[in-house]
Amino acid sequence: MKALCISVVAVLISIFSFAQVGLSTPVLWGKDAKTMKLNATGEAQLYFPFYLMPDTSKRMFVMIQPAIKWSAYYFKHPLIAVCKEGKTSFVMDEDPTHIYTNKWLNNSNSMKLTHLYMPVNLLIGFKNTPSLFVAPGLFAEYMTGGKFKRVYNDGTNHTIKNHYRDEPGFYGFNRFNGGVCAFVAYKFIMVYGVHSLRPMFKNGQGPDVQKTVVGLLINIDWENQMLKPF
Repeated sequence: MKALCISVVAVLISIFSFAQVGLSTPVLWGKDAKTMKLNATGEAQLYFPFYLMPDTSKRMFVMIQPAIKWSAYYFKHPLIAVCKEGKTSFVMDEDPTHIYTNKWLNNSNSMKLTHLYMPVNLLIGFKNTPSLFVAPGLFAEYMTGGKFKRVYNDGTNHTIKNHYRDEPGFYGFNRFNGGVCAFVAYKFIMVYGVHSLRPMFKNGQGPDVQKTVVGLLINIDWENQMLKPF
């Protein structure tokens, strides 16, 4: 409930501050992705864009967007994260001594991540179509926190949380990451993609899984915010 309230507040701030809202879907892939099958994923971002103009023709702009990003991954099966000897693995919650065994709720076992996110894009405009931009770029991000969460039903819902900061190795996550990003924007619609070059977990300390994100952004106030190339 707390995470939902934070996400709602972030979206409202984004709407009233920058009139931009969006939805993105992280996709997990790699050798161990099958062990982390997902029913649903999602991301929300609160960002603060500003621009530089390195090209005197006003055809190109540099767009820098420091942001706070929240991600949620809902597992298809009742997975739990187990950290032993500095290595994290995802296993089925089948411990017969567990009082909540077989009482897990669908879509209740999840992984939540919080990042500081910094993409830098080169916006390229088109003289014949001034409302159209393409923008290749690079990004860096740093994981600040998050938790594994599972909910069981024993008449009332019972929640168990494991915060990453409670584990000295941060559950083996690669807290620093980076990669390539790009988007295509036309008037109020932006389609974008982000591809991480490092896996989610450190080598030998977690599943071999990498992340790619695709998303759609709507800019409500695009006419006032739109750059004017040429």
